[in-house]
Amino acid sequence: MHPLLEIYFFICYYIYTEITDNGTMSKKSSKNTGKAGKSRKLFIKPADIFGAVLFAALIIFGAVYYYTHPNAALPKSNIGAKTSADFDSLLISFIDVGQGDSTLIIAPGGEAMLIDTGMRDKFSRVVKELRDNGVSELKYLVLTHPHDDHIGGASEILERFEVSEVIMLKTAVDSPAYSNLIRAMSESDAAAVYPLPGDKFALGEAEFTVLAPQSANYEDMNDSSMILRLVYKDTSAVFTGDAGEIPEGEVIDAFGASSLKSDVLKVGHHGSSSSTSVRFLQAVQPDFAVISCEKNNDYGHPHGITLRKLTDIGAETLRTDISGTVTLISDGKEFSYDGAIG
Repeated sequence: MHPLLEIYFFICYYIYTEITDNGTMSKKSSKNTGKAGKSRKLFIKPADIFGAVLFAALIIFGAVYYYTHPNAALPKSNIGAKTSADFDSLLISFIDVGQGDSTLIIAPGGEAMLIDTGMRDKFSRVVKELRDNGVSELKYLVLTHPHDDHIGGASEILERFEVSEVIMLKTAVDSPAYSNLIRAMSESDAAAVYPLPGDKFALGEAEFTVLAPQSANYEDMNDSSMILRLVYKDTSAVFTGDAGEIPEGEVIDAFGASSLKSDVLKVGHHGSSSSTSVRFLQAVQPDFAVISCEKNNDYGHPHGITLRKLTDIGAETLRTDISGTVTLISDGKEFSYDGAIG
């Protein structure tokens, strides 16, 4: 049990005992009737009943609030076992947020960015990953598209961390997560950035380019996802959000297949068969392919056909539903994975 919850329950019990005279029921002696075994009777005062009801109500309220507000006990992150400035390599952590996406990237020297935030109920995992890596501020918060499993924790990120820029689509949706995001942005100092294909952004010694969306008119919101390519010295990684085969093909047509060659691919749409076309894989040719999905999810992700395509291309497939948070490190020449479970 969380220490704050234990303290809350102790306070509830203290209030109860004060109301009920240290928790003992009132005893009232009866007059001696001359009959054995009837020397006194036990009475319950109204205060005893009120105290018991109040105590139960406080316990129920505390438990419900705690378990429906998973972030309530999380302090604003500003300390960690290490600081992000300690990094002399590029770190990419594909955070295990269940059926969603969230990726932390820290460049040598400490500048950090976060791509998507996962669902709100998994936000504590994102906070833990940032805290464990000493991140107290983000240069960029990239939101690939406004579905809840990608922006659900975005408002909390803006409330708990210093964010310089939010890179996002202009597309608005009617959802609590999006409304919370817009409110949090209005209350923060973060600047909203609406990128175009080809726009470049520096992250320490690294740099990433926005490759998609190439259009603003897709029937499926997933196809509106931003696709990014990050470069650090001789290494690179591609992040695809939930983009499907149509935008994948548009990116190849716009930038050329040779410009997409990368060491790492964040597999599109949690490994769905609607993404990761053979043409796109042949262009990227990843050494590592990372799939973010929940174990035994309702969608059957990752789909078997996607896994077979990754095997055929020779990529080492890493999955958050199997390994937890997946962390890759680049020394500027190659990426490495130690196989540790996050």
